[in-house]
Amino acid sequence: MPQVIHAPRRQRRRPTLPSTVTLALWRLRQSWRLLLVTGIGMVTAVMLVCMVPLYSQVALTAGLRTLLAASPENTQLTVLSTAYGLSTSIFAQEEQQLTRFMHDHLGTYLANSPPQFTLEYPDSDIVSPDPAQFGNRLKLVGTDIEQASAHMTLVRGRLPQAQSSQLEIALTADNAKALHADVGTTLLVYITYLLSQHGAIQFAEVPVPVVGIMAPDLKDPFWNGETFAPYNHSDAPPYILYPALISNAAFLAFLTQLATSHQTDTIYLFDEPTLRWDYRLDAARLTIDRLDDAIATLNAAQIEIGEDQALTGMSIAPQLSGLALGAFGGAGILERYRNQALAARVPALLLLLQAVGLAFFFLSLMGNFLIERQAEAIALLRSRGASYRQIFGAFLTQGLGLGVIACVLGPLLALLAVTLVGQISLPSTSRDVLSSLLSHPGESLPGIVWYALATTAAAVLVMLLTMRSAANRDVLGLRRDLSRTIRPSLWQRLNLDVLAAVMALTGYGLSLYVANSGALDARVSQLILTPLALVAPILLPIACVFLFPRFFPWLLRRLAQWTTRRPGFSATLALAQMARAPLQAMRMIVLLALTLSFVLFTLALSASQAQQAFNSAAHQAGADFSGNLPESYPCLFSEGLPRQVTCHPALARQTADYRALPGVTSASLGFTANAQVFFTNAATIPMQLQAVDPSTFAQTALWTSQEGAPPLADLMTQLVAHRPQPGQPIPAIVDARAWNALHLSVGSSFALSLSTGTQGAISFGASFLALAEVQHLPTVNDSLNGGTSDYTPPGGVLVDYYALAGHYHNISKAFLPRNYAWLRTSNDPAQLSKLRQALTSGPLQLNPLYDRRALIATTQQDPLVLNVQGTLTIGAVITMLLALMGNLVASWLSVRKRALNFAVFRAMGTTPRQIVALLLWEQAIIYSTALVLGVLFGVFVIATAVPALVLTSAAQQGIAISAGEFYVLQHLLPVQIVLPLTWVVALTGLLALAALALWMMVRVAAKPALSPALRLSED
Repeated sequence: MPQVIHAPRRQRRRPTLPSTVTLALWRLRQSWRLLLVTGIGMVTAVMLVCMVPLYSQVALTAGLRTLLAASPENTQLTVLSTAYGLSTSIFAQEEQQLTRFMHDHLGTYLANSPPQFTLEYPDSDIVSPDPAQFGNRLKLVGTDIEQASAHMTLVRGRLPQAQSSQLEIALTADNAKALHADVGTTLLVYITYLLSQHGAIQFAEVPVPVVGIMAPDLKDPFWNGETFAPYNHSDAPPYILYPALISNAAFLAFLTQLATSHQTDTIYLFDEPTLRWDYRLDAARLTIDRLDDAIATLNAAQIEIGEDQALTGMSIAPQLSGLALGAFGGAGILERYRNQALAARVPALLLLLQAVGLAFFFLSLMGNFLIERQAEAIALLRSRGASYRQIFGAFLTQGLGLGVIACVLGPLLALLAVTLVGQISLPSTSRDVLSSLLSHPGESLPGIVWYALATTAAAVLVMLLTMRSAANRDVLGLRRDLSRTIRPSLWQRLNLDVLAAVMALTGYGLSLYVANSGALDARVSQLILTPLALVAPILLPIACVFLFPRFFPWLLRRLAQWTTRRPGFSATLALAQMARAPLQAMRMIVLLALTLSFVLFTLALSASQAQQAFNSAAHQAGADFSGNLPESYPCLFSEGLPRQVTCHPALARQTADYRALPGVTSASLGFTANAQVFFTNAATIPMQLQAVDPSTFAQTALWTSQEGAPPLADLMTQLVAHRPQPGQPIPAIVDARAWNALHLSVGSSFALSLSTGTQGAISFGASFLALAEVQHLPTVNDSLNGGTSDYTPPGGVLVDYYALAGHYHNISKAFLPRNYAWLRTSNDPAQLSKLRQALTSGPLQLNPLYDRRALIATTQQDPLVLNVQGTLTIGAVITMLLALMGNLVASWLSVRKRALNFAVFRAMGTTPRQIVALLLWEQAIIYSTALVLGVLFGVFVIATAVPALVLTSAAQQGIAISAGEFYVLQHLLPVQIVLPLTWVVALTGLLALAALALWMMVRVAAKPALSPALRLSED
């Protein structure tokens, strides 16, 4: 019987995943130290990428809330409506509809408190009891009396009651005196009304008892600017309008009672009363990430409130307004802040990309270290049958494991780090943002998850790209690579490095051309040239890095040839080894050089920003303190004496009052006015004129080197020496902005029309003689870079007050007032506190007050500045730590890899001192080259990028200026680049790192015994 032969059963192919994981775990035991360092670098990269958006969110949100909290008006949303017909029921219906509209459209951002309602009715003719007041009117200002009682002082009597049977009023003492009324007086007024919208006019004689005399706090925002002062109307016939306080509920009840008496539902007042509801934005609900949505929501509500049919039934279409919104077509403070935040977020993002690039370079360096550390084991595995997929899968498994750990730990560590950094850098008033960040981490972490995932994926990809070629190398290939000189890479063989360098240099040249073309206005220049100013300086170092591998080996060979003619072999051997295998040395040099340049750039930018804060505050204030005088004082002339002599005592007396204030060392008073070019065929730029007292201005004003030469004292001497005779042009110091616009030269004349908008406004024209040109005048935003569509920078003119006062007296026979003061003070904190109190209240107060020291403090705490500086500081610290760790690991692996060489040297009789000299030469070459390149790169980036990155903060955090003026301010003063002493600390740290690396290398090189080191390899 024939034997049946069965075919052998085909073995199923085992899946590669278990073997891949097993191989990854096995290699983990062999290289866990390097994997630990790589994992730390990956976690750090993810943390860095997550920290910057988080810190930017915290800093800019803190700035937004500080802006809203600066004044109650900043969070106020006002709804104004004029009622056709009004009664208690109609008002309740309209208020209900308005509440529904505001809740549906703006409920996300409104405070939970109810709105403040105010009613104004201006048409109540006074009939009796004083016949002299006939024809004048009462302006009835209605409010909630219970709320108003906390915002006034009751002099005598009581406040109007909401449930009174009569329409009661309360007057201020001045109005009561003007009306010859007091508590208990009853005024008889006429109220004009209609029974239908087109009916006949009727009159109601209404007795209005005066029940109280009150004194409202006029600085309290509760009154919405109502001063209760009489107002003279120039209508025909003219009349005086006297404001009086009433109760909203009482006035509505009066109208309802009047309607009931005519058996109708509504009374139509002849002059429609104005209804006002004041809502409040909840600043705690606004963050920088929700700012765009908030602006869009507010703008949409502003448009739709006038189109809502339910709100326009019985009233003229209501209007929604407020500083947060701005006027129709204009930007509110929220939109202005968004524009300013954009100017800070774009540079912060570019700086983040540079720091992340250095972190990725560190990861690629660690990937190369992992390959070199495991090169022999990988080659042995490939020779014994391990597939490319298994080895690469093992690397992939290790990379994914590190990525998962980094993706989980990075955001959490970023949250804690941002909290710590914020507590150090942000002002104490902004700590509520940090507390909300910690108390609600679930709201912050989702926003950075995508940053973490993208960074993790990029980090894993960088590692795998560096490892892909090593997974296909066997023992034979490894031996061939070790026995021959390393060939140039494919990158160099195809001249891709030269092409990349040419592209980088071309981009740098184009960016310089755009930056210096002068074709862009201030806004476009800030938003476009600032990123270019960051990108362009980086392109040149990148080009140098691309070309560095071509020149560094050649340099090493030349140095090796030079050292052969000198005694000793340590230098020659070190240079020869580095020239044969320069790759690791070049990696260390590039990492150290780029990191050092980034750190130096960070230190210089911080110091330059601090210096700009001092310069900007000095320019905006013009002195230690400055501001508008509360009132003008006449300059008394005496007949028969020169005007500049007889005018001096009155000016000196007023100056002495300010000089006597605590802490004031010098004071100077003068006259400021807006001006326009007098003849129409000249430039139409606005002008600002300053008429100063030459005898005191030079000792009081702050005249920095950025204002221009000559010194201020010399300019004042010229003004005094050229005082004109009557009828002659007034000598003037002109800034470069006006000088160029008017095409002036020394000795040329020009005419200006002057006007002041202060109390007792005056207007007149004068001719001026150009005496000298200066770059800038303090307090004048005279940028030479041009303006924007919504702001044109003015020119500045400085003249002698006495000369201008004499000219004004000749043409008007009146005295030119002083309306501005400059003060120089001591630095004593106690005296400064008293001085600030005297300058903010009392007869010598200045309004607005410009406090140089307060402006400096505001600038240093400006979130826009902190955002850029925080990004730089975070990136510099993290990349510096990574560079430190990377170079120490590189030094340790370099010695471990050459343990056999050092053992052979020692077996051949080399002394430890010679080995130390060999390592010293290697480290000296690496660190000196990195030092030179780092300083060169740093100086270049500082010179080109710092002027564009330094921000000039606006006074009062942008509340009082437009977006255009903010951008013009950025180009006003030239940035003074400061190289701080901390540079020495950074360079000393680099030398300390070199010493530590050398000590570690010597220790590792001298540690192993000769017999284990000389043992054959395991293959």
